[in-house]
Amino acid sequence: MSSLPSEGQQGLRFRIVHEGGREEFVLVEASRALVGAAAHCDVRLIDDAAYEHIEVFCHDDFVYFATKPSGLSTDVPKLDGVPTTEGRWSANAAIHIGKAALYVELVRSAAPPPKRASPALVAASVGVCIAAIVVFFSTPDAGSSGGESEPQWPDAPALFTQREPRTCTDLGAEQRSVMATEQMRIALAKRERSPFFPRDGVDAVGHFERAAACFRAAGREDEALRAGQDAAALQAKLSEEYRLRRVRLEHAHRVHDASGVKREVPVLRSLLSGQPTRYTEWLEAIDRAATATLEQSKRQSQ
Repeated sequence: MSSLPSEGQQGLRFRIVHEGGREEFVLVEASRALVGAAAHCDVRLIDDAAYEHIEVFCHDDFVYFATKPSGLSTDVPKLDGVPTTEGRWSANAAIHIGKAALYVELVRSAAPPPKRASPALVAASVGVCIAAIVVFFSTPDAGSSGGESEPQWPDAPALFTQREPRTCTDLGAEQRSVMATEQMRIALAKRERSPFFPRDGVDAVGHFERAAACFRAAGREDEALRAGQDAAALQAKLSEEYRLRRVRLEHAHRVHDASGVKREVPVLRSLLSGQPTRYTEWLEAIDRAATATLEQSKRQSQ
């Protein structure tokens, strides 16, 4: 792959070759894209793909893809003719979904030239940044006596809540082994992707537990034991990472380290995605404040 410019917005440029040779080009100005038939997909293949067929993402200037569950149940993608559920996607390789062939290229847009803003606009912008910093990086709940007190953060929600043990009694006896194998495959794939998308790790725990229940219901005790152990080990690992990330974030917030905040918040937000709470709202707030702080520092250094 050719080297990429170091500046500008990272994006994915798709070339889609439809049946009959018609070509279509789609530029997604993000490092992650969803391909499928649904209206919310970045690349839509209405006649060829499942609701959500594959997810495409970048890591270390390479492109990877992973098949979504709905894609697995309809048509497994073929990477250069070989059925493949996930892996690295090179620029010259084609992924076939139905009768469409897709090619992808990692691109960066050129960084826009700097513009001189009017003094009034600069003053207003700085004022907004300072306000955000004062609001979100001041010590919360400080005592009125003027003394320093420890910051008080909203309580973080549990990453894994107490729930009823998984069962497989909703399936017939002949379907339990099939479901167990499929759940195990999905769990392993999500665990593999979890370093890049932490929420996938949280989801993988549930798939391991479902696999264990179905293996057990099918009489495959050894595999049920292994799946249960995988679930417990991954849950313990993610719970410890969640704890450490919160400790690091609270320290960064306490010492007004904006870069540290920007480093920890995305992981915590990913782990907690789908759980709107006061804590996740606080994460969004301090993320915006950290961005304002870094932008102000950049302007002052110019």
